[in-house]
Amino acid sequence: MTTKVSSQARINVADLVEAVRTHPLYEHVSDEHSLRLLMRTHVFAVWDFQSLLKSLQRSLTCVEVPWLPTADAEARRFVNEIVLEEESDATLTVGAIHQREGVPHLRVEGKGDKVRYLPLAVLAQRLITAYLKEAGHSEDLKGPLFRPVKNNRTKTLAKPLHPVSVYQDIVRHYAREVGLIDAIPGICVHSMRATAATNALSNNADIAKVQEWLGHADISTTRMYDKRQSRPEDSPTFKIRYE
Repeated sequence: MTTKVSSQARINVADLVEAVRTHPLYEHVSDEHSLRLLMRTHVFAVWDFQSLLKSLQRSLTCVEVPWLPTADAEARRFVNEIVLEEESDATLTVGAIHQREGVPHLRVEGKGDKVRYLPLAVLAQRLITAYLKEAGHSEDLKGPLFRPVKNNRTKTLAKPLHPVSVYQDIVRHYAREVGLIDAIPGICVHSMRATAATNALSNNADIAKVQEWLGHADISTTRMYDKRQSRPEDSPTFKIRYE
């Protein structure tokens, strides 16, 4: 049985979000002490949300490799949109590109002000340099790195890409160009991220480094992408020397 995410459901969620945003509790958070009291409890709400989100992702989307679409396309897309919103690096700034030991890195700020530095592949360096030259905002160090090329509503282009635009206008657009839309219905950012992680691990990348690369707080999450134990050729059967 599939679970359809109706327009009415989205409206109801929007109403709940607005109720949270205007909750009278915020009026009582007036100093550091009251903020600390709030966060002692709020941290469990965040933990619960992330646990629920990952549970839904496992149930309604594919986190295995090779990636295959699950039955309910609408629910799959809805959950992946939430994951994209939570994990997207679409708010990178131009100044996030740093030189560390002679190698360009991206400075990525995650939740809880956690910062990690990700080395840029040579091809990625060339493409980003060419993009900034063509777009003309390479000197705007505090501005968003990746920006929209059009904005029919407000005409403002000096803003970060919206996660939905990343999904619709980049991932699906280019997936369609290379013929992946029909071959892999529902392809999304997370499926590409999962494939990259599995590929790195299959090529003997250190799992702790992959954990840092993905920004996972717990290495058990990274192990979900490690399929090396499922490869028959790695079985102890083939490590025995037969005389």
